[in-house]
Amino acid sequence: MTKISTQVLICPNCQTKTTFKKYDSINATLEPKLKEQLLTGELFTFTCPACQTKATVLYDLLYTDVKQKLLIQYVADEKNLAQARQNISQALLAAHQLSDQDLLADGYEIRYTADPGALREKIMLRDEKIDDRIVELMKYILLTQQEIDYDQVLFERKAPGKLELVATKGDQLIANAPFSYDFYNELNKMFASHLKERPSNVDQTYARKFYTN
Repeated sequence: MTKISTQVLICPNCQTKTTFKKYDSINATLEPKLKEQLLTGELFTFTCPACQTKATVLYDLLYTDVKQKLLIQYVADEKNLAQARQNISQALLAAHQLSDQDLLADGYEIRYTADPGALREKIMLRDEKIDDRIVELMKYILLTQQEIDYDQVLFERKAPGKLELVATKGDQLIANAPFSYDFYNELNKMFASHLKERPSNVDQTYARKFYTN
């Protein structure tokens, strides 16, 4: 179910007050247009109606895609991640008598993140039928093999069948590592026996623990 709230914002350029629409939750299966707006960043973009100045406004958002069996809770403040997980679990039990384990048993993947780039990435990976755990392991390999100063490494699909990991520093491209579905499938087979756990936090901390344990 899509839930919307509003917030009054003041344009940083002309000081005009305007109402900004926030999507507290979206159902990508029922409203695919909202999914596209999330992927392009439009849902987190404020545009002043007076001077057309644009600014990014990050806010908590629960993303659900019944078709892809994916649930992601994004929180704008990382310190709220633990509370968000608890809130979602309580809401599932109250509304549907379902637990996290029930969803996992039904084939859902549940993720929590405070990174808007990771939110977008995990949606794209699920669409591509690519396991985000494998991608985080690939990132870890890339980052340990190359001594690079970076802010973030994310998955990108430049064109159908053209997949790559992209490392950025600010707005600059630092490094990229193209890979094929064949390479991904080989890694998937290689790590299959070690990927029995289904964690909700899948990031570089997860990858580091995987390789060091």
